[in-house]
Amino acid sequence: MSKISTSKNTNSIPTQVNEEDFNEFILPYLSMPKRGPKCQIGYHKLFNYILKVLYTGMQWKELPIALNVETGQREIHYSNVYKHFAKWQRDGSWECAFNSSVSLLNCSDQLDISVIHGDASNTVAKKGGDGIGYSGHKHQKGEKTMAIVDNNGYILSPMTVDSVNRHDTTLLPKSLNHLSQLKKSIGLELKGTLFNLDAGFDSLINRKYIFNRQMKPNIKENPRNRQQPRP
Repeated sequence: MSKISTSKNTNSIPTQVNEEDFNEFILPYLSMPKRGPKCQIGYHKLFNYILKVLYTGMQWKELPIALNVETGQREIHYSNVYKHFAKWQRDGSWECAFNSSVSLLNCSDQLDISVIHGDASNTVAKKGGDGIGYSGHKHQKGEKTMAIVDNNGYILSPMTVDSVNRHDTTLLPKSLNHLSQLKKSIGLELKGTLFNLDAGFDSLINRKYIFNRQMKPNIKENPRNRQQPRP
């Protein structure tokens, strides 16, 4: 991260971050306690534990935590790792770090926002969980996520998450609000950008949402229940 590659084929999801990159790109945006004890293992190690859970999707209690050499016990309890994650989520630290990463890509001319793409995907959760719904159409329990990316595949808007029984069209307004907030915070220019979406997002209100943000919708027409063809 300290030396951003100019290659457009390096969009892999990081599972570990070295301490130098963490101190430069992540730590400045994480809220720290003003008084009281701080994390004994260091926030770099703590952040990598959080990345491990987010990447694998494992339960917090199953997190493989290293043992303390002196005591032979786990160097930190999994509940403390979760508490830091939840705290940074509540106070907006993750959002600030995300906006900074997009701004860094924009300043290094790695973003291609002449065309942006949006799509939704389902994640199956057979054993249930928070915010889980049931889709009678696909006969599965889970949640639905939507992401907006630039033409190189970099995520521009934090993923919008909802239950799987919600239709794709209902996720677009929230994702566009996230995109508008990002645009204001880092000065991203999206005027005239072509916005590609599939037929699942075809609705008059969604086209208006995109037009009102000075972008051009490119949505495949969904002919169902339409009495007259769209001009």
